[in-house]
Amino acid sequence: MKGLRKKRWILLASILFILIILATSVMYVRYLLQEKKENIIKTITYKDDFRDFLYVEEGSVNPGNTAVVTTADTNFNLRYGRTFTEKWTCLVDAVYCRDTEKDIITDIEKAEYSIYDLVSGERIRTIDIKMLAEQKAPNQVMVHPDNGQIFLDENGSPWVWFALQEKDKQDLLWNLKINLETEETRLESREVRIEKSPEDQEEPKEEKDEEDEEENDQWGIFEDDIIGILKANGFFSYSDKAQADLPGIGVQYPADNQIYIETSVKNLPENNEALYREFPELKDYVGNEDDIVSLYLQEELTDEEIMRLLMEDGEKISFEGCVLPADESKDGEEHEIHSFEEFYQWKR
Repeated sequence: MKGLRKKRWILLASILFILIILATSVMYVRYLLQEKKENIIKTITYKDDFRDFLYVEEGSVNPGNTAVVTTADTNFNLRYGRTFTEKWTCLVDAVYCRDTEKDIITDIEKAEYSIYDLVSGERIRTIDIKMLAEQKAPNQVMVHPDNGQIFLDENGSPWVWFALQEKDKQDLLWNLKINLETEETRLESREVRIEKSPEDQEEPKEEKDEEDEEENDQWGIFEDDIIGILKANGFFSYSDKAQADLPGIGVQYPADNQIYIETSVKNLPENNEALYREFPELKDYVGNEDDIVSLYLQEELTDEEIMRLLMEDGEKISFEGCVLPADESKDGEEHEIHSFEEFYQWKR
């Protein structure tokens, strides 16, 4: 009898041990699955801060021109893509979840776009982009709620554009446009589908190559300091929130008779009659040398005129050591560059 009881206790103890092992294993597997899920689903928070706009000055000769200084905590999309010569900027406050494994947006918690008057700092309006998108396209989700592309229509009214993604799919089948003044929404179908990352709005290869060539012509000699002219003339690279080692001068051409120029405070000249005649207060700006200066100009300037606008009066432009790489030249050969004319003679 005692032997039988002993066997029963041993059996019960064995069963209990097995149950403990199974329970522990289940808990561990759940933990691993939860950890994997948390690693896959990333919550992304993006919020612009108007306090990053440190200084704004309207042109004294041409009131359509504007000089803005921001902290290095801003990114290029805010400085150029969401700030306009009409003296306003669009700040974004967005929270969303991305499935990094499937490369899709799973949920948008918040997406608000606020228009601010740059000069007064007054908030003009805030638009709930998330709500408008859900009303217009309930079966789709915005690909990049924190980075809508802003453009002005023929009447100068601002719109924001998003690519829309089918829920749980990478297919981009729709474009959503929202008017930032009237909140009018427009839904348009897309002709191009993307299999890779939806962050890159790819075009057909033939069209993309043509667009790239046009953009290279626009960026010209300043793109990545392609021949080293900025370095040769003492311009320092600078960094912002998204990118390190930006070349000493950045240039964009948003429209005819408009030009956007940016550099850092440490690259500003002490004496430049043309620059400080237009923006006299900029000459006395005191701040961090890494702050970023953006010039929104209603005029056209050549590459030489852009450089002279940011150099000391009387200083000559040097081409010492400037070389156009072989893969950027028309004939596939490396060329020493001694003038702006030579650069455009050989640049492909």
